[in-house]
Amino acid sequence: MDVTFDAGTQRIIATCDNTCGVTHTLMKINTSGAVVPDVTCTDPAVMPTDNLEGFALAPASTCVNGFREALWSDDGNYGFGSGSSSYGHTLYSGTFTC
Repeated sequence: MDVTFDAGTQRIIATCDNTCGVTHTLMKINTSGAVVPDVTCTDPAVMPTDNLEGFALAPASTCVNGFREALWSDDGNYGFGSGSSSYGHTLYSGTFTC
């Protein structure tokens, strides 16, 4: 699990692993000053249910055609392959809307 801040969207990103649905929730400060969920993203359906430990968005200045790169990792699961968790970490890449 992980918590990061994205300056481009001014959101806190809370990543939850396979214990709680493999989600990335962008959180904002509402008008009352409370931290509240804004948008929740899930991994693509073709991905395994891995134990995620990190999530990062490329800077907004890198947007191309309305998207920027997103990276996330797991903590030793083996991604799409067959094998065991001893195979090491997997780093995933995708896109996120600007």
